[in-house]
Amino acid sequence: MLSFAQAQAQDAARDWRIMAFGAVWAETNLPKLPYNVFTGNLEFRNTGFVGLEASRVLVRDFDIPLGVATLSGNDIELSMQVLKHWGRQKHVELAGALVWRSGDWWFSRAMGVNLATGFGLSHALKNPKYEKGPGGVRGVDMRQFQFHILSELEFTLAEAPDWHLVFRLQHRSGIWGVISPRKTGSNYLGMGIRKDF
Repeated sequence: MLSFAQAQAQDAARDWRIMAFGAVWAETNLPKLPYNVFTGNLEFRNTGFVGLEASRVLVRDFDIPLGVATLSGNDIELSMQVLKHWGRQKHVELAGALVWRSGDWWFSRAMGVNLATGFGLSHALKNPKYEKGPGGVRGVDMRQFQFHILSELEFTLAEAPDWHLVFRLQHRSGIWGVISPRKTGSNYLGMGIRKDF
């Protein structure tokens, strides 16, 4: 069994990370998502995706001073994803993002958690038939190329520092009309298993 210090050292040495994950469609827009989650008003649809992600740590273990405190152990990663949609749309999607990841916060030296958020681009290889086009109608004038946001919580056990349980929000949109018209895009919530190499 690894000690807490060994687990931290092993986590700090990661370069490549591979994740298998899946998610389902969350029927909400992004600004209303937290409210809908906390009030229990979040609805899901019978459509989703399964995917594989490879990520590489580009910048490791830097500090972010916040005045009264300092966030330590931050990383910058490059994430590349291949997603296969199922249900009401069946296309393949390619996505990439530059990701900021916090250092791990350890609870009772047994389990750690970090959070991450990333911004990048998404390209559907066919028109996403369940996403709405700019007129608000599903399957009409959909956009293949969109902005991509990911946000996640990653949990790690000290006894298995190379393995992580991940809960993720996956978002596509036009950035309020910058890349594509407003009200296009999607939100998915899901989970995955990640392995460090």
